[in-house]
Amino acid sequence: MTQRPVKGARRVTRLALLTAIALTIFMVEAQIPVAVPIPGIKLGLANIVTVYTVFALGAGDALLVLVSRVFLGVVFSGQMMTLMYSLGGGLLCWLAMVGLKQILTVRQLWLCSSLAAICHNLGQLLVAAGVMKTWAVLAYLPYLVIAGAAAGLFTGLCAQFLMQRLDRMESGGRRKTMEQKDIDRINELARLAKERELTEEEKEERGKLRRAYIDSVKANLEGQLNNTWLQKPDGSRVKLEKRKD
Repeated sequence: MTQRPVKGARRVTRLALLTAIALTIFMVEAQIPVAVPIPGIKLGLANIVTVYTVFALGAGDALLVLVSRVFLGVVFSGQMMTLMYSLGGGLLCWLAMVGLKQILTVRQLWLCSSLAAICHNLGQLLVAAGVMKTWAVLAYLPYLVIAGAAAGLFTGLCAQFLMQRLDRMESGGRRKTMEQKDIDRINELARLAKERELTEEEKEERGKLRRAYIDSVKANLEGQLNNTWLQKPDGSRVKLEKRKD
């Protein structure tokens, strides 16, 4: 599922929102102590946003979100020395996802995320080898491959669930919402009925459009009621159920 491209203020707002979500996740995860005493091992939950953005919005928007999140992350965390490692791993991970997107579907997003996470850890190791001027750091590679695959699997499943959920919501909205051109046609037929007698074809068309409009209103109302919860005096919440006669 790739969303329709948007431009201008809407695009900037959407990318800013995704960057803020990724940055918030990153900052929260940074406060969680790592149980495994191996450098570079972490869940990388902020990558859920990167994976989603690559598949839903495209490579360019994903790169903007990734670079913005990495830069703001090191600024807010005060760890400027990690900028090269984060960028090295993030860019290699982004390249892997962009390439894998060409051959994998949304249903295989978990696989793409796992492979990209391994590339992320590999990128960080290559940066470390360049900074330290030694290939000895590659001794951590087997551990980081296993950790990256596991973390990537988790983040990929989260992103896959998110995309499928949003896709169902968007599809449901398209089914339940009547198109504006049909509403305009109803108004046009109502105006013509005041000026002259409608033909049999126009009367039949008006009847179909009216029924479709009523069905659309009922479907939207039912969707709102299905997501309505009632709070009891004791503070518990129960979902509003359909009345049984």
